Amino acid sequence: MPRVAANPGVYRILCTPTGSAYIGSSLDITNRWSKHRIQLRKNVHHCAHLQRAWNKYGEDAFEWHVIQVLPKSGDRLGLRRQLVEAESIHLSALFASGKQLNSSKYAYVVDNQGEKHPLSKLTEKQVCWLKEQFNAGVKPSVLASTLGVSRPTVSDIIHGRCWVTVGPPTRVKAKRMNAELAREIFLRKGQEDALLLANRLGVSRDVVYYVWRGGWAARMKG
Repeated sequence: MPRVAANPGVYRILCTPTGSAYIGSSLDITNRWSKHRIQLRKNVHHCAHLQRAWNKYGEDAFEWHVIQVLPKSGDRLGLRRQLVEAESIHLSALFASGKQLNSSKYAYVVDNQGEKHPLSKLTEKQVCWLKEQFNAGVKPSVLASTLGVSRPTVSDIIHGRCWVTVGPPTRVKAKRMNAELAREIFLRKGQEDALLLANRLGVSRDVVYYVWRGGWAARMKG
């Protein structure tokens, strides 16, 4: 991992064998990278896609890049808003170029979607069955155990973060807001209709507009 100055900015953790990457932002990139590496080595990282790639290909398969540096500022709240906006620009560019955002933790895959992806553990038939069973009332924990996958994987599928075009739409109950959900809503600004986004994530349209106007910015960390 390269040494960089303790500056705020946007960064990328790239898995070279697959082209998958994690995009994030932080007030201190060096410190944030160290935390990522500790979590990945302990197999407790919050991004399931990144953790699976790390476990499969090993630490040496990853490159760490700073893709934008922001000037330091005494206004931490204002700087955090700038970081979220800058991160959103980079993720939107990836989305516009045809790359798929696989989860709210910002892993994306360049090629080999669905069954063809090297990290995929499910087939299209299994994903269809999973969605049908979830709509019928089967708990995500039971589905995860039955299919031999993690609960975060099931959560990504039923919340429309991956396998979106396969199987029936899932009916997700309304959920409480948190920083992770707020960030996902913010990053979809200009990319998805507010009502469709609200229905997909199980929140109200008013919540979507509130986040798009800058609400929750102070609690959306990179």
